[in-house]
Amino acid sequence: MTPAGDGERGMILVNVLLIVALAASIVVLMVSARDTGIDRSLMMREAARARAVALGGEASAVAALRRDMTEAPESDHMREAWATVIQPDTPIAGGRFSLNVVDARAKFNVNMLARGVPGAQAMLADMLAALGYPPEYGPLITRLIVTSGPLASLDQLALGGVDAETIARLRTIADALPVDGPINLNTAGAPVLGLLLHDSTKAQQLIARRTTTGFLTPADLAQTGTVTPPGTGFTSDLFYVVTRARIGGTEQVLTSLVRRRTDDAGRPHAEVIGRWWGTPPV
Repeated sequence: MTPAGDGERGMILVNVLLIVALAASIVVLMVSARDTGIDRSLMMREAARARAVALGGEASAVAALRRDMTEAPESDHMREAWATVIQPDTPIAGGRFSLNVVDARAKFNVNMLARGVPGAQAMLADMLAALGYPPEYGPLITRLIVTSGPLASLDQLALGGVDAETIARLRTIADALPVDGPINLNTAGAPVLGLLLHDSTKAQQLIARRTTTGFLTPADLAQTGTVTPPGTGFTSDLFYVVTRARIGGTEQVLTSLVRRRTDDAGRPHAEVIGRWWGTPPV
């Protein structure tokens, strides 16, 4: 056999190096694919655990709200037993957890406009005027909602040409809810209360009273020379439950809309009528 020349030996070496490099690349890809698969599996397990924790938080809030219907049906405020399920951000095994309950009846429901509820247009006009908008804005938004039907979210107003700033400002005093009901004077904020009473001074007096005692009664309103405004009350049937659960590097945010009602037999019910995973709408 004729010995290989320098050129042939060089080519053989190059080919060997190429084969070695290719094999090393394949090994790296296999290891990377395995690591990626492990990471993906881990994230899926963490996400599943976080969702389970979030749903558990939802269930505890629903149970507390149902129990409150029989224990204290005459009033709903933030010092009742149902509010004790509220949990600030706290460590749990493998991550963190928080739960908040927000009274959905603390704001004006724009969907009352679509259903022609008496007084709804006047209330919207007052709210928009308080926000500094000209009188024509009320009829404009009313037409949009009447034409489109009940909104799933205030964000849908953008489809009718309402700008983002107006929607953001409106969100501070209004919401789009699937069920009509009175505004709860025990949870309404100062802007909403001032608009309902047409008197910001009386609203501040009532909020100070509410802060001290935890709730309001018709007698409290009478002391300020005020009667209970139409379309308002002291109880609520709709609540947002916002649960955040982080397990490892995965976070799940669940917002649930809980409705309370009494059936024909007088039995209390609290049920989830809407769920959103991700950024909460409230």
